[in-house]
Amino acid sequence: MTKARVCTAVSVAVCALLCAALALAAFSAPQTVAAETSEIKISPDGSSVYAAYDGSIAYTTSDGALHLSNASGSYAEASAFAGECLALAMNATDIFLLSDLNGSRSLTVFGYAANGIGAAENVFSRYGIASDIYENVIDRFDGLTVDGSSLMISAGAGSISRVFELSPLDGAAAFFHYNTAEPVGGISDIAAADNTVYIVTENGLAVNRLGVDAPVSFIPSEKVWTTVAAADGFIFAGTDDGIYVLSDGSFIKVSDDAPDGMIRAYYESDVPYLLVQNRAEGSVTQYSVTANGSSAALEYYNVFDNVIYEDPSVYDIVTTAVAQTALEGYFSPKNLRPVFELSAGDLVLVLAEADGYYFVRTAEGGEYGYLDRDALTLSEADLSPEIGRYAQPLQRNTAIREYPFPGSAVVAQTGPTDTLVVLSAVGSDGYPWYKVSFVTAEGEVRDGYVYASDVSAYVPFALPGFDDHATVNADAIGGGVNVYLLPEERDEYLVGTLRDGDEVTLAQDGLDPDSEWTKIRYTDAEGNDIEGYVKTANLSEKGLTTLQITLIVVFSIVAVVTAIIVVILVKKRKRERYE
Repeated sequence: MTKARVCTAVSVAVCALLCAALALAAFSAPQTVAAETSEIKISPDGSSVYAAYDGSIAYTTSDGALHLSNASGSYAEASAFAGECLALAMNATDIFLLSDLNGSRSLTVFGYAANGIGAAENVFSRYGIASDIYENVIDRFDGLTVDGSSLMISAGAGSISRVFELSPLDGAAAFFHYNTAEPVGGISDIAAADNTVYIVTENGLAVNRLGVDAPVSFIPSEKVWTTVAAADGFIFAGTDDGIYVLSDGSFIKVSDDAPDGMIRAYYESDVPYLLVQNRAEGSVTQYSVTANGSSAALEYYNVFDNVIYEDPSVYDIVTTAVAQTALEGYFSPKNLRPVFELSAGDLVLVLAEADGYYFVRTAEGGEYGYLDRDALTLSEADLSPEIGRYAQPLQRNTAIREYPFPGSAVVAQTGPTDTLVVLSAVGSDGYPWYKVSFVTAEGEVRDGYVYASDVSAYVPFALPGFDDHATVNADAIGGGVNVYLLPEERDEYLVGTLRDGDEVTLAQDGLDPDSEWTKIRYTDAEGNDIEGYVKTANLSEKGLTTLQITLIVVFSIVAVVTAIIVVILVKKRKRERYE
C-alpha cells in the first residue's frame, strides 16, 4: 500500500469514528422489552356464570369455586358455594353470588381486590337486614344485578314476580321490594340501569320501573330472549338470532351471532364494553361499544380464555415499513388493545408475521406491538450499501447483534482486523443497520446485524508473515476453484473463480492441512484486489498442479508405451534377420 493510500485510509477511519460517536449519541434509546404477554386468563366450564367490572372478571366453575381474573393474575376461592350457581354480580368492591342446593338458596358476598378474593359473608347479615325480612322470599331469588350502589334481586317463583332492591350497599341498608301486577313467568336473566330493570322471562323481555307500582311492560317481539345486559345508557339483549341494542324504545340488531350463554356490559377506564359468553369454547369475547347515532356498534376487541398469546420468538422478516396513515399498534392479534400510535410517515421495524398481523418494533420509542398486515407495505432491502460488500469494524469490541436494534442479544464482538460481509441494509428507509456475515472466533460462519456507523469501507492489508504464496490445484483438468467471501459455500458469498495453476497470496500464516478453508488474496483479470476463502484441498505451497501432474503421467505412459513398442519392433527385426 502506498503512503498516500495509507493516509487516505486513516483519514476515512478517523472521520468514521467521529461520525459513529455522534450517531450513537443521537440514536441511543432506552432499552425496552417486548410487549408484556400477560393477559387476563380464564378457564370456565359449561356451567360457568360470570360477571365483570372495570378490568376484572369473576366466574364460577362446577366444582363450587369462585374465580377472579385481572391484569394482576388469577385467583380462586375453593368451595365458595354448594350446589348450582344461579347468578353472579359485582361492583368495585364486592362479588355477589346466588346459589341453590336442593331448592335451598343462599346469597353470599365476597369482598375482592386486585390481588385476590376475600372471605364469604351472608349478604343480609353484612348489611344489617333482619332475617325475618328476607327468609320467606330468599328461596324464590333467581337473578342478580348491580345498578350503581344498589343490588337488584329478581324473584320469579310463585304467583307474583318481584324485584327487590338492597340499597345503599355502602351504608345503612334498606331492603325494598317492588311488586308486579302480574306474573312475568320464569326469570332467566336480569339487568338494571337508570332505575329500570330489564328481565328475561319465559313470556318475553319485561321492563319494570323501580318505585312505580304498575304492571310491567313487555317489549313487543316474537324473538326468543335469552340474556340481557346494561351499562349506563346501553341496554343489550341476546336472542336466538343475534344481539340487539335498545335505541329509541326499540331494539336494533348489532350482531347476527346468537350468544351461547350470557352477555354482560361494563365500563373499563370509562370505555363501555360488551362481553359475550361462549360456553362451548370456554371463552368470553369482548367487544368495544361505540355510539352510532342513537344506536350503538360493536367492534371485536379481545377474547378471554385459558391461552396466553405468545409473541413470535423467531424474527424471519426483519425489514422496515413506513406508515401511510395514522395507525394503532395492538397488544396482540387476540387482544386489540392499543399499545402505541403511529402517524403517517413513521418508521417501524417489521420482525415477523402472525395471524394476519405484523409483529413490529417502533423505530423511535422501541415499543412492540401488532399492525394489520394490509396497512403496511414492506420496504425492499437496499442491496447496495454505500460501503460496498466488504466492511470492517471501526473499533475493538464492535457488537454484532442478533437483530437490528439496541438491546438485542450480542452474538459476537469484532474488531478492525476482522472482515464483515455486508449482505444488505435492513431496509431502504434510512434505518441505520446492516445485515452482515462474519466468522466467529470458533471458525463458525454466522449472520447478524451491526449499526451502520460502527463499520467502514474495507481496506485490505497484510499482517507480518502473511506473504506466503500458494498454487491453485483444481480437482479436474480445465476446472476452476471458487473463491468465497467467507468459509462457506453460499452463493451470496461467491466472489470469483481461479484456474488451475493460478498463484495466490496466503492471508494467513501458512497452509493448515487440518483446516477445511484457507484465506487468500489475489488480483483478478480486471485488476481488482480480491480477498476470500478457498478449500484448502485446492491449494499447494509447492509442487505440481493437477494439470502438470496429469501431463507428467500422460507423458510417462506415452514414454513407457513407446519403449515397449520399440523393444517389440527390435525383437521382431532380429527374428526376421535370422530367419
